[in-house]
Amino acid sequence: MSGIGARLVALLARVSFKQLLLVAVAAVILASGLFGGLERAETTEIEALKVGRAVDTGPFDLTVERGRHTTEIESSAFPSAPPARSVVVVATVRNRSDRSVSAATLRDSVRLSGVAGLLDDGRRAKKGADVRPQVLLPADGSALSTVVPGVTYEVAFVWDQAVDSEPPSSVGVEIRSHTRRKSTIDGQQGWFDPTAVRRGSVAVEEVS
Repeated sequence: MSGIGARLVALLARVSFKQLLLVAVAAVILASGLFGGLERAETTEIEALKVGRAVDTGPFDLTVERGRHTTEIESSAFPSAPPARSVVVVATVRNRSDRSVSAATLRDSVRLSGVAGLLDDGRRAKKGADVRPQVLLPADGSALSTVVPGVTYEVAFVWDQAVDSEPPSSVGVEIRSHTRRKSTIDGQQGWFDPTAVRRGSVAVEEVS
């Protein structure tokens, strides 16, 4: 046996099992820190989305009311985009906070799944679940820019879908919450960290 091997055997003979266990645990923790951490199983269960029931997203109370699809909305801002139909989730929104919130935060509060042929910036999206909707006011078709406190809005979350794709009879809808904190870039307070809090299926009807 080499000198190093002999010294290791002698050392182990003097170390208790408990000490060895502590050393092993410490080694695992150290390796975890060096190589990115132990993989954690997701333990937070996402609740089922229910149509007509408000969801607290942090800045908003958001209630999904119904789903629609139509070719009557000129929703694409890209003249060269292929002909499209609009897939619409109609909801009511109320700002829960004491200050105005950008509609950009509202756009990041809803995502769609289970719809083929969604367009993103006028082109077919590689991953439909990543496409951000427009937020329009059904009353006049204008884009919502700011959600002010104390006002309940009826809004339409609008996605473009290529007309050569099958129109959906139902869509998967994910509602995301936001947390108010300081930006790590400029230190300004804002709503960050979109996190899924509800998922469910919403029936979609055609509107002509």
